[in-house]
Amino acid sequence: MTGPFESDTFQSPSFQLASEAGPESMQGSRQEQDFAEDYAQDYVQEDLLEAPAPPPHPYAWTPVRDALLAGQVIAISETDSGFGRSIAVALAHRGATVVLLSANSEVASQLSSHIETFGGTALPIKTDLSSPLDYAASQSKILELYGHLSGVIHLADKGSPSSFDYLGLSEWNELLSQNLRSSMGVLQTLHRQLPRSWLVVIAPPTERKLHLYVLRGALEGMTRGAALEKMRVNLLIPSRPSGGEEYDAELSELVCTLANPRLAHIGGNVLEVPLPPLPRMRQTDLELDIIPENLL
Repeated sequence: MTGPFESDTFQSPSFQLASEAGPESMQGSRQEQDFAEDYAQDYVQEDLLEAPAPPPHPYAWTPVRDALLAGQVIAISETDSGFGRSIAVALAHRGATVVLLSANSEVASQLSSHIETFGGTALPIKTDLSSPLDYAASQSKILELYGHLSGVIHLADKGSPSSFDYLGLSEWNELLSQNLRSSMGVLQTLHRQLPRSWLVVIAPPTERKLHLYVLRGALEGMTRGAALEKMRVNLLIPSRPSGGEEYDAELSELVCTLANPRLAHIGGNVLEVPLPPLPRMRQTDLELDIIPENLL
């Protein structure tokens, strides 16, 4: 007696070989294969070739090119990356001559070359903004080359990875130097030589940390106090750190608006600037960017 798998009469049609099938079965399989090939050629490939490109990110930014700020000479600090770079590019697109103040002269020169590729005008000057004397020398050089300086945009937005309980003295001194002391030094030098020029300060983002509240409060006091002294200073507080030119457009355009000579009467304002959330990177992008090829 034989079991079901030993019977000569048991055979599953789905596992039947084409060579063992009869003429009718072979004809049916050829028809199915021809249909699959026709579908792939007529539909699948056509859909892949004619599929529309994925839509851009909803907050993707197209720079505005006009002559709104033609003739304006504007200095921007900390143009190595972040908000400083985004603002410099936006101002250049609007026709301003931008002076790139940065401690990293190589990166500033690269940004200057990038701005010149789309017809903008930029001048990199190596400057340590934490030193008032260094900034004063750079300001004198700008006046020597251009004869005037319309305004300065100072990036005082250095954040802190530490919580207040674990904030070290060296980190606190660095935050004071790069955010507060540098702002006071730029404002004092600017007011002494160019009392009609303006200053826009970018504060640290709205992180809920005690020491950053202290810094923002000091910058707010400086801004409102400067208005009492007839100095034109505006403070902008972004809602998050920089995400690149595409996603910092709201802040960059607001700076361009405040740089408009027709708004010379606007000063003493502390403005919180809500910025769109940054897109989340896909896991595949993270793998391609971080994991070496030999480990993929």
